[in-house]
Amino acid sequence: MGYFLFVLSLATSVTANICVKLSYGFTKKLASIGAFVFYGLCGLFLVLTVRYMELGILYGIWAGLTVSGTALLGMFFFGESSSRRKIISIGIIIVGVVLLQLETH
Repeated sequence: MGYFLFVLSLATSVTANICVKLSYGFTKKLASIGAFVFYGLCGLFLVLTVRYMELGILYGIWAGLTVSGTALLGMFFFGESSSRRKIISIGIIIVGVVLLQLETH
């Protein structure tokens, strides 16, 4: 159950970040509302996930995957830069997430 809630929190967090981009500085109403709704859901799922995972590990993994997912979707959907350094940096974040996850076992 903890991993399911974690995945929901991660998905809603990345979705909220995309909504922020689509809101164009909160000038687009639907995307702006979506950002607040998805951030709220993210917070709810994250709070529920804390019951199943260590706080420090949870936030480290959540933050790393949220940043990586948002950056990758930004490159894919919005044509944001995808330099070698950026890709390597995302890879390093993901390696760090994997190492944190291994620490919990």
